[in-house]
Order: sequence, then structure tokens, then C-alpha cells
Amino acid sequence: MTIIATPIGFTPWATMIPEAAALVSECPNPIIKDALMKAMREFFGTSRAWRGRDLTLLTTVAEQTSYSANPPANAEVLQVLTCWNGTDEIDCEVPGEDDDAYPGQTDSTYRIAVSADGAYYELRPAPEAAGDVLEGSVAYTLAANAAGIPSWIYREHRYGIACGAAANLVAQPNKPWTDREAYPMHRREFERCISDASNTAGTVRRRPLRVKTY
Repeated sequence: MTIIATPIGFTPWATMIPEAAALVSECPNPIIKDALMKAMREFFGTSRAWRGRDLTLLTTVAEQTSYSANPPANAEVLQVLTCWNGTDEIDCEVPGEDDDAYPGQTDSTYRIAVSADGAYYELRPAPEAAGDVLEGSVAYTLAANAAGIPSWIYREHRYGIACGAAANLVAQPNKPWTDREAYPMHRREFERCISDASNTAGTVRRRPLRVKTY
């Protein structure tokens, strides 16, 4: 039998399942686990609560655009929040931007983004020379095979997390645990939890509005 160990500092799904189960009757534990995973990916994706700061993101290699992100256990990189090459700030692409269609014009040497699977940094244009060390901060989300969530997140937001999973479950149609009347209450509590975590994380930094050239 395969044993999946939960890294120190992480709370395993088995600890969280009973708290969500208390809000949703007759739902099997594997389905509750999937709902918890879905809720937590939304939580991290919106709140930026799980962050890495003062990181060395990559060292450029001539003509190379893709670099391993080396995320910590249970994580994948969601977004680069800040990036610097010495004292020069590098443009960080926001998920969902379509810069190929509407390119912006800035003084940044590069633009850095994250691959769809969160495992690589993508740097454009390809560096002409090696040796530039890019440093900055990133936001993480859960990897698909995550064994749990950071324990400090669980301690601070355990009820909101349970409500997020419950909201996903009670909205499912034609199930023994379907409860459309309970959905708004669970969803409001989950959104309040995300808002609190986002406020703690600080102001969302936005790139300047882009102008389409004609």
C-alpha cells in the first residue's frame, strides 16, 4: 500500500474532512476531499495568502525562455508578484493577460510569467546573455497531488475552508447532500474568509493599463 506522508507544517485532508462533513450530511469522504481541494485552490488563487518572499527566481541562460520554478512541497506557483534584476523592476504577467494580442510598451528588459502547470517561469524575450539573477516574490496554490494545506492557513481559516467545501457540495444537483438553501450561507462565509486572507496579504499590485497601438 502506498503511504503519502504529509510534510511537517501541513495539515492533512483527513483532519479537515470531519469539519466539512459536519456541514454536509451523507456525503462520502473522498467526495468531501475533492471539494476541499477545489475550495482551497480557489482560496489561494484569489487571496494570495500563501507567498514566497525574497526568492531567487532564476538565473538567465542565453536564449533560454523556460526555467524550473522549484516550488515547495504540495505547491505550484500561481503568479509572480514582484521581480527585480538588481535595481530594475521586471514586468510580471497577470494570469489571463493576452499580451500577444495587445502588447504593452514598458522599459522592462523582460516579462516574466508562470506556465499553466505552475512548474516553470517563462521569460520573454529570450535573454541574449547569461548571468542575470532575477529575484522577487510569488504566490502559490496547491499542487494537484497535495497531501494537505499549510497548518497556519488551517488554524486561521478552518471554518471558512469547511464552508467553501460545503458550498461546492450542497450546490451539486440531485445528491443526498444537495441543499440549495444552505448554499448562500456557506458561500458567504467562504468569501468572507478569502477576503480576510486577501486583506492580510496586502494590496494587489496591477500592471499599468495597456494601450492598443494602431
